[in-house]
Amino acid sequence: MKHEDIEALIDQLNTGDPQKLIFISTLSDKVDLAKVWSEEPKGVGCENSYTFYLVRAEGIYIGAVFDMGNDLHVFVKPEHRGQGHLSSAMHQTIFPYLFQKGRSVQFLTFEDPKIGQYLEKCWGCEINSYRTASKSLSVYDSLPLIESSKRDLTKWEFDLVATYLDRARLYVLMAAEQLECVRGEGCDEGLREFASDVSYVREDVVDSIITAQKASFI
Repeated sequence: MKHEDIEALIDQLNTGDPQKLIFISTLSDKVDLAKVWSEEPKGVGCENSYTFYLVRAEGIYIGAVFDMGNDLHVFVKPEHRGQGHLSSAMHQTIFPYLFQKGRSVQFLTFEDPKIGQYLEKCWGCEINSYRTASKSLSVYDSLPLIESSKRDLTKWEFDLVATYLDRARLYVLMAAEQLECVRGEGCDEGLREFASDVSYVREDVVDSIITAQKASFI
């Protein structure tokens, strides 16, 4: 993922428009956690969501950290650089959160030697070799537990959850019908029963949300 892709994501989120493929929770007043799907799943290859930490300042997103596990891809919009927003978010929220999720060391790579100097000076990283740095996250072991904030779903979000569950049931049913058409009626390998189970789960989820939020979206 390139800088341009991350900047486009930030600009997209700053429009405030509802997002069907981006799910966000708040970790602190400066950082949101986002699960980002680049497109609707096609069932091909190792499809999965991307994890981003969105850095907020002045009421908008000004940067993002793409979590690749063994590396972090960091981007801050040019007009907000050099103001300390990123370093503050890293030390107060992102690094502690990663540690609390079981990551003991964070590795980082860089191209520009000046970035290496920045990582060493501002983030407390150790330069291991050419273009490679690491930071022990155990220094954050005494900080309070960081948990994502909870809120009610909007009507739009509620409908989206129901739609995804409905779609899952229909995809399972499609697979069952394809098997039966090729191998004969009744040879669905239990998929019709599974589709029925998904339907029951959908109703349980819908009822649970309505009960928890003490409101009806129907």
